[in-house]
Formats: sequence, C-alpha cells, structure tokens
Amino acid sequence: MDKIVILKNKAGKKGFKVLDDEHRERLAKSCSDFFVLDELARDDNRDVRWNVATNPYTTAKTLALLAKDPDNNVRLNVACNHNTSPLVLGELAKASVTTIRCGVALNPNTKASTLHRLATDTDFYVRYNALVNPNTGPNTLFIACNNEKHPTLIALARHHFAKKVK
Repeated sequence: MDKIVILKNKAGKKGFKVLDDEHRERLAKSCSDFFVLDELARDDNRDVRWNVATNPYTTAKTLALLAKDPDNNVRLNVACNHNTSPLVLGELAKASVTTIRCGVALNPNTKASTLHRLATDTDFYVRYNALVNPNTGPNTLFIACNNEKHPTLIALARHHFAKKVK
C-alpha cells in the first residue's frame, strides 16, 4: 500500500513523497534523519516499524514508542537497540516473551538493578545473558554463584565475579 511520507531535502526543507511498502522499509533501515524515523515508527506496516527499531539512528524517544508495539519482533529489536533508554529496558524486562528479556539482558544500557532481576529469571538464556552483561554488579554475581542450579551458569558467575572483585 502506498503511503505519504514527509521527507527533508539537503537544504532542510520539508516535502512529501508517496512511497510503497518496500521503499518505506528500505528508508526505515537506512535513514539517519530522526524526524523521518519518528514518522515511520507510526507506520501500519510491521516491517517498516521493525526496521526503524533496528536503525542505529533511531532516538530513545522513538524507541520508547516502539517498545509498546503489539509485535513481539519490533519490541525485541527495541530491546537490542543501543539507543534504548534504561527506563524503557526496565519495562521491557517484564515482558512475557523470553527473547525480549534476552535482548534486554544483553543491552549495554541495561541498569544493574534490572540485570539483577533478570539473573534470577526462569529461563536459562535470560539468566546467561544477564550474567555476561558488563553492567551486572558483583552482588548479583555473588548471589548467582551461591543460588544458581545450572553448573554452566555457576562457573560463568564465578568467572565474572572474580574479575570484578580484583
């Protein structure tokens, strides 16, 4: 379906252009203009929103909007985007979808307090990703050393704990 998109030219003047789905998807993936990305984040096409969520130029404000998207894959890409704010990551950490929580656990912007919660998640991969995140605090690692049941995660927590307390 064709849709009107607001674009800026090199001189900064706004203009309108009709683009089909494929062109909007490509624009969402390659664009560096935050204004255009914000407009594309409201697109009806899931693939357009998915590409906006993966774009490294998407602002934290636009990612906060996309964090409420009904599509799990869009929210997963928000969780993985390095521009996502710690506050939004904290909310995404409560998602029922395991892959979204894994994305939050891997994100370098995730706060230690959120990682502490994820380090006790029911899912092995969420706990693993939380333990390898450099923001995970020594207290969380120490608790994992003593409370974790999986031998791989115990070894991982011990390894990272030893590095942090040196």
